[in-house]
Amino acid sequence: RTLAAHPGSAAARENLDVFVDMWAWLLADAAKLARELLDLTDERPDKHQYSSLPRPGKHGTTSKPLKAVRLDSDEQAKIAKSGLEMKMMSSEMDAETEKWQGAAADENNDIVKRAKNMSSMAFAMYQFTKGEGRLNTTQDLFTQAEYFAEEANRLYKIIRQFSYQVPAGTTKKELLEQLDRVPTYVQQLQFTVKEPTVGRAATFSKVDNVIQETKTLMNVISKVVTTCFDCANKYSLCMPERVPMHWKPNLRKASTFKSENSVLNG
Repeated sequence: RTLAAHPGSAAARENLDVFVDMWAWLLADAAKLARELLDLTDERPDKHQYSSLPRPGKHGTTSKPLKAVRLDSDEQAKIAKSGLEMKMMSSEMDAETEKWQGAAADENNDIVKRAKNMSSMAFAMYQFTKGEGRLNTTQDLFTQAEYFAEEANRLYKIIRQFSYQVPAGTTKKELLEQLDRVPTYVQQLQFTVKEPTVGRAATFSKVDNVIQETKTLMNVISKVVTTCFDCANKYSLCMPERVPMHWKPNLRKASTFKSENSVLNG
């Protein structure tokens, strides 16, 4: 405005030139800053993702768990040691239950029955580590481990009831100390089995963890069963028995009741 009002003013012309130079410098500086910001943005991963929205592969939004797979030879080799240890524990459990003769080894003995069930499941899991047996896929293994945990929980409840018969003393204290560890290991195994995984590496890691935790639980159960039978022998206690349900309706009474109703109803 000053230059327009005073076209011949040298001072006004000089001020305009300074303003134009400053404006050009500011524009160049702003353009440089904009380029640096763009370069920085380009170097970041997931540059098109919105931070306020879940990203694919996270939070369970778009990813799906890996389908049940078979272990390859390398994976089998990695867990071979754990598998052998599982087999040894299974054999020890079988040997322990076979030692008890007479009433203690009766087929209706609930402790013996469930201990044998768990031994059988542990052996099946050992066979899985070798690519043998009835467990073919990782999902088969996880399902078996879940059944194993459920059976351990049932056995825990049965032995807890049995412990009420055991007189106070060192043996009972030892039994309860071992027994009280079972629920914790059962919960850990159940949590691991239900934990979702994505990718083969994560699935194999889960397989390894399931084997390890099953082995730990099996070890505790074996000690509990041994101490339980020691108590039964020492104090001549009755072992818990399964009560078979063979109830049948009394057809004769039912028929009589029906006839009486027919007479009463005319």
